[in-house]
Amino acid sequence: MHPSTRLLSLELSSRTVSRPLYVCSSCRHEPLPRPLSVAQQIRPNSTSVTENLRRKLWGTENPPGLKDPYGGKSALERKWGRKGQSAAETDADAVEVEEGEIAPPDEYVPASTADELPRIGHLGKWSDYPPTEADVYKRFMTEKRAHGPSVDQAAHLAAVEICLLRKLDKPVSSPCHVREHNTEIQRLLLECRIDPSAATADWGGAVVFPNEEAKDALIYVFEQIGNLESEQNAEQPQEKQAGSKEEMNAHLFDRDNFKELSFTSPSIRFAFMKRFSQLTGHYLPDPLIHGSSTIETALQHVHNMIRPRPKLGVELSSNPALQNLPNVKVLNRRHRSSDIDQAVGRKKVIDAVLRERGLLGR
Repeated sequence: MHPSTRLLSLELSSRTVSRPLYVCSSCRHEPLPRPLSVAQQIRPNSTSVTENLRRKLWGTENPPGLKDPYGGKSALERKWGRKGQSAAETDADAVEVEEGEIAPPDEYVPASTADELPRIGHLGKWSDYPPTEADVYKRFMTEKRAHGPSVDQAAHLAAVEICLLRKLDKPVSSPCHVREHNTEIQRLLLECRIDPSAATADWGGAVVFPNEEAKDALIYVFEQIGNLESEQNAEQPQEKQAGSKEEMNAHLFDRDNFKELSFTSPSIRFAFMKRFSQLTGHYLPDPLIHGSSTIETALQHVHNMIRPRPKLGVELSSNPALQNLPNVKVLNRRHRSSDIDQAVGRKKVIDAVLRERGLLGR
């Protein structure tokens, strides 16, 4: 309740009930809120603070001397004001000039399709020009990944190539410029043998040729391949093979002991891993490259990677510990409701009813 309302009720009750409840007029008017004027009285003040102070010091409204000598803008402020005013006028003129230049001509016709819009930048499309050498993408690895005997075949090819290049004193990374040899060169490479006992520190004397004709042909070919390190654009002509590698050359290196070759230097190890990854199409991680000591380590990694993983149902069903558990039956495939119906004998009844209703073919 408002204070004035409470006091008014006390005053009324004092007239009717008793004297002690009487409230005087001063007490009745004190709690009332005083009226406050919301409107602010603003008076014009033409004189500055410094001029008023000057008048007080002189004790007169008309002190001697100049009018308001300490007030107003200083010389620097007046100079900056003139500069700002001239700069604003210059900007306004520039804006007017730009608007006049940007304004469309009288014969402007708005575009209705995307082809009618003006092009910014190159006047033509990149698709209008024929492809260049930079636009052609060439895979580093083979298109199909090697599996089974082709993995050992690729390792044998990489080892023989590196041995030939070390024998000819050529860069060991040169074979990577030729992604795949033609059929005849590949057959000669697979007929070569690796002798780990005769291998030197750089694998130069480890290769054993099948005959002199194969030796001369391979030396001639790898002399050209070794020069590709300085001539990046040169390529060896390739021919498509008539049959698969597994059918044609899988038996040529079965009893070869090239897997016993050890990596004597980091450069040879990296060159072999690079060429082996290119021929097989499988990615070799860095820990394998740095941690391998022989060719057999890389072969084991690739064979483990491409080996098909057994299904979980087959593994669980072949576990004897799970087969002997009470009230547990492990199946090697998904068990559906139709299998349950067949196990309890409901499937024949359901099929008979569906055939009677014509919902199942007889």
